[in-house]
Amino acid sequence: VEGAGCGGGRRGGVERSLHLPFDESVVVWHLATELCYFDHVDAGGEATRNSRVVSNYMAYLLLVRPWMLMPGARRGLLPAAYAELRRMLKNPPASGDEDDEEAGKKKKAPPMAMDEIARKIIQKVRNPPPPRNSGGARPPRPRKAAGDLVRNAWELAYDLMEFSKKKTEQSREKRLDEEIKKTAGQPVSNEKMVEIVISAGEDGDDEMWKVIQGVWVEMLCFSAGRCRGYLHAASLCRGGEYLSYVWLLLSYMGMETMAERTQRTELPAEGDGGGLVTPPDPDDDDDGDEPAQPPKAGGAQP
Repeated sequence: VEGAGCGGGRRGGVERSLHLPFDESVVVWHLATELCYFDHVDAGGEATRNSRVVSNYMAYLLLVRPWMLMPGARRGLLPAAYAELRRMLKNPPASGDEDDEEAGKKKKAPPMAMDEIARKIIQKVRNPPPPRNSGGARPPRPRKAAGDLVRNAWELAYDLMEFSKKKTEQSREKRLDEEIKKTAGQPVSNEKMVEIVISAGEDGDDEMWKVIQGVWVEMLCFSAGRCRGYLHAASLCRGGEYLSYVWLLLSYMGMETMAERTQRTELPAEGDGGGLVTPPDPDDDDDGDEPAQPPKAGGAQP
């Protein structure tokens, strides 16, 4: 994130998401990944597919294998966010119109497509409705945790999409300058301008999805390193988990796993710490002379 310059968004969603507890970060980034996928023009690149695959897998671990995702991971975060999204999708009945409400219960609404559901959620979080007061009664408020997760996910997705727009503008200016240099200052044709705009949009999308993919890879490696070894072994009777392959790969590459960190007797010293400053050894004296003796107390040095 820092290397790509994605931090520092107007809403601060990226920085906030990285300072949340790990299980909350998984939910927030999972929702933000889906919001970016359905709201933004998708280039359909490899980073997009990889990001959604790892996002769905981490959400699966949180819901089905929370003990492997992270010690103390809360399985109920994902159902709470799901319930909040369902609440947002419900159309509130008009005040005082009980007949329409009863009719709505009897007649179920047709199922919506995934993109339609996502766009409706985006519209809700982008333009939250004002609180309704019907006869002094207030609508039920969502649980604070679930509401915060959905709001943080939208702010994260907003900053990511703003980052994509910034990269798109930079790419458009760069491509336009290169085209002007090629044509020796001649006006750029409309066809070429459309091509530049489309290519710049794809470049912006690619940069955004590279950031999302990088965050998910870091989360996957972090979770694999924190999962205990006996849990990886226990998962073999169920066919194994992809997280175990990542854990073995990290160990093979020499990275420190959770077991090695907890069993380490002492932390390695950072810097010199005085280890390189050792007193001189008399046997290593090149001149062969005897080492100088310290002066005796009260006596003069010869």
